[in-house]
Amino acid sequence: LPDVNKKELAGHVVELTKQNIEFNYTFNTPFFGSKQMFIQLQQDIREWLYELEDMGVARIIVANTMLLDFIARQMPELTMKIELSTILHVDTPMQLVAFKEIDDRIDRVVGNILYNRNFDKLEAFAKTCAKLDMTYEVMVNEFCSTASKNPGVANMGHCIHRDACYTCHATNIFKQDALAMRNYPMGNCMAGRASSGADWLRSNFVLPQHLKYYQMFGINNFKITGRTAKTPYLLEMAEAYVKEYYSGNLLKLWKPLETIYSEKDELSEHKHKFDIPAEELTHFISPWVNGDVDCTMTLCSDCGYCDRFYANLTKG
Repeated sequence: LPDVNKKELAGHVVELTKQNIEFNYTFNTPFFGSKQMFIQLQQDIREWLYELEDMGVARIIVANTMLLDFIARQMPELTMKIELSTILHVDTPMQLVAFKEIDDRIDRVVGNILYNRNFDKLEAFAKTCAKLDMTYEVMVNEFCSTASKNPGVANMGHCIHRDACYTCHATNIFKQDALAMRNYPMGNCMAGRASSGADWLRSNFVLPQHLKYYQMFGINNFKITGRTAKTPYLLEMAEAYVKEYYSGNLLKLWKPLETIYSEKDELSEHKHKFDIPAEELTHFISPWVNGDVDCTMTLCSDCGYCDRFYANLTKG
């Protein structure tokens, strides 16, 4: 990421504010080190949060309850709102109540992508958030998942490396840090999804043309990923989700992990192994909307829906 100084950051916040766009600051590392290390960081954290507030930052995104407790107890006068990161893996509506009890400034939560296709649960989250004066956001173009490296094996689901991945990101400083241990764990992600196009369908993505179904269940806020992406990619993704329609290759909705290191342009230079036309997926989500499938309680090998759907696509 580019090295941005405080003056540049403050100027960016000002320009966005002029366009009536709120700036959320990502403070969502899940790992601060030991408790003694966190104690040593507290004064720096306090000073930085006050600086962000003075810049006009509207909200900070947190992913660590130790940080949340610190802000609640020692910074009650802070006016910035707080958003709960997807890294916190909110699993139940009651957890939202517990978080709100810690700090009433929490006004948003980015949902656990595990439940992106569980509409009964999404509806419960949305209703609970409404009672708590919070907003529930669904992350739309996130394809994190665990896929088998063996061709023909239907094995995929909520990524088993997800927490380890975030911890690695929090401690990686140089490129060689990220690429150590065969680029663990992202190397596993890339290798798994290279074996079958159906594995991409098993990811919990949300197509732009599927937003209407989420709105039926009370979900009206959506988060687009791509913090390491180039501007043209972000603009194309934003336009697709604002228009609620996308007709390109499904794989292009996610910034390719490989381009983080290759620095190739996501849209024009990176070559995808599979081409899955998004316009052919309009009715793909129907079994989940109808409540016929629950991926949190089902083996892909027993269900087979994504494999059959992909096979029909490749038949043409």
